[in-house]
Amino acid sequence: MAMFDNFGKRIGDLAQNAAKKSGEMVEVTKINISIKSEEDSIEKIYDEIGKYCFVKFEAGNETDSSIIDLCEKIKDHKTKISAFKDKINEIKNVYTCEKCGSEVSKTSVFCGNCGAKVEAKTSEESTTEENTVLCPNCNIAVEEGNTFCPGCGTKVR
Repeated sequence: MAMFDNFGKRIGDLAQNAAKKSGEMVEVTKINISIKSEEDSIEKIYDEIGKYCFVKFEAGNETDSSIIDLCEKIKDHKTKISAFKDKINEIKNVYTCEKCGSEVSKTSVFCGNCGAKVEAKTSEESTTEENTVLCPNCNIAVEEGNTFCPGCGTKVR
């Protein structure tokens, strides 16, 4: 009988240890969630700092050369994104309303969302200069003298 009593005591001890470990795991998980929340808050603040610096850069008020270099990279990426969006619009046969940003059919004269008059862009307007052509792949302007697109590497001449 003593053997069964010891066995019962051991099972009870194991159950208590398991409950204790389970409680510890719950607490650690809660703390890890709190850590992740704080890290997410820091990332949001980093984003705000970056946006603040970029706004200063666009306004011509940034003097730190490292920030200016990074902002120039952002500006290049924004140019590429704009060209890609223009290419999508070309494929979809739509324009983007300059007033509200809605898609407008190329056959429309007015935006269906805000009512603004939509000016159709001709191919002459889509090139920035006489000596510039648009890349057929990504629609980025390629200056005279360049054989390949600086945005995607496609041969244009």
